[in-house]
Amino acid sequence: MGKKIFIFAIAVLFLLTLLININSIISQTNQDNDNIEIIKIIDISPHTPPILIPVDFSIVLDKFYNNLTYLWDFGDGSSRAITETGVLIHTYQRKGVYELKIIVYNLTNEANKTVQINAIAPGDYISSIIALYKEDLNKLDSQINSLPEWIKEEAKKNISISDLNSSIIAQEERYKNATSDDEYTDITKKLLEIEIPFGFLVSEEIKPTECFLNENQLDLEALKEMGAGNISGTREDYFKAIELWAVENIYVLFESKTYSYYYRDKNIEPLFSYMKINFEPIKKIDKMYLVINGDSGKIILKNSTEIKKNLGNAAGIVMNNLDREKSIEILYPKKVNALNCHFYFSPDFKKLEKNETILVCDNDGVCDRWENYVNCRNDCKPFKITITLLIILFVSAFAVYIALQEWYKKRYESKLFSNKNELYNIMSFINNSLKQGLKKSDVFYKLKEMKWNGEQLGYAWNKFHGKRTGMFEIPVFKWFEKRKIQKELENRNGNQVYKRNKY
Repeated sequence: MGKKIFIFAIAVLFLLTLLININSIISQTNQDNDNIEIIKIIDISPHTPPILIPVDFSIVLDKFYNNLTYLWDFGDGSSRAITETGVLIHTYQRKGVYELKIIVYNLTNEANKTVQINAIAPGDYISSIIALYKEDLNKLDSQINSLPEWIKEEAKKNISISDLNSSIIAQEERYKNATSDDEYTDITKKLLEIEIPFGFLVSEEIKPTECFLNENQLDLEALKEMGAGNISGTREDYFKAIELWAVENIYVLFESKTYSYYYRDKNIEPLFSYMKINFEPIKKIDKMYLVINGDSGKIILKNSTEIKKNLGNAAGIVMNNLDREKSIEILYPKKVNALNCHFYFSPDFKKLEKNETILVCDNDGVCDRWENYVNCRNDCKPFKITITLLIILFVSAFAVYIALQEWYKKRYESKLFSNKNELYNIMSFINNSLKQGLKKSDVFYKLKEMKWNGEQLGYAWNKFHGKRTGMFEIPVFKWFEKRKIQKELENRNGNQVYKRNKY
């Protein structure tokens, strides 16, 4: 009876957690606009592109944003374009001054910027791009030299400023002796092939935060190879045992900075991440093993006195007599995820033998009298109770989710459109535009000129095409919604409604 009550309590707790999570999603969408992240466009480059040559135009933002859409209008009569990245190739055909208009938006915000573009002859462009490249190289050299010595040393292994400078000088000498447009065009193309970052900066930073171990990172064979001991249980057993040991014995914080090259004509390019792992023992630890997953040859330790053990797909460090705070600083060859530490640690396995899971559960497929589904789930499985409760839980959660889904959709729609006719008018405009053969980018551009924002347009577009407009939707009432939208559009357009994708 006690077991049934315990499982039922877990099921109720799961249902409550689901409701709380759904409520938090709804609450988040209703935050004040003051809390919405403001997109800032720093610049659009280049400002003086050469004519007749495809050029990468790029948008520089103040920082990284997720799920952005970019709307481009180059002002030369060419078709507007819509992209998912802030880089687009364009060729101006004639010399002159143009207005390049950019709109950047996501579901919550948008920004726009207009810059003057002076399209010039290739010969005139060469001197300006050479001057810009030299300025970028000087800035890059200064930024790298300002880094701590051990980080600077690794950064310089990945880029040769002297080689880049030689490439620029070679084209500069050709330019001085060139006399024809063909020569100028070829020099311009060669210069555009040289990839020179204008900065080497921190693109992402994780402030000191508590590390939560990840079972998928744990490799028992690597720990065994380092000397932790023989393996006598499953990875899950050891993971739980290490977690319990860590709570009682050590406090771990980690922080990181991802260093990246910034290019004018393409996205940010991460080089490596600086990681600092801080161990603060609660009691003295005789021996502890730290394993950092990744290419061991590219994992660089700051402290040369630390002995790094190469484990193939990981690097290991043994720490002895840990009785005070200790920090390990490394350069990691990838971006670091705040939810995934990329490392794990363990004491000698014999220190984990007090853990009930490893001693009690023998994983022989038989539910012995001292085993139960709590301490040995592999051998003891409460199938009937679990299945029954899961069915009840699923049906209850399904009903609650459907109710909240419909409530959320109506509330979100009312937030975007105080007058529902406005929504159907926009969908009617989309319908008429698509019948005329216009692209999505052209439709959005015209509507944005009418002061509709990206969130409203994205909602109307998705609703028109039968796509989800907010949280994940279970399509219970999709058919009724489809009929209602079609009827509204027919009232505004007669019987000619653009054929949309099926729901």
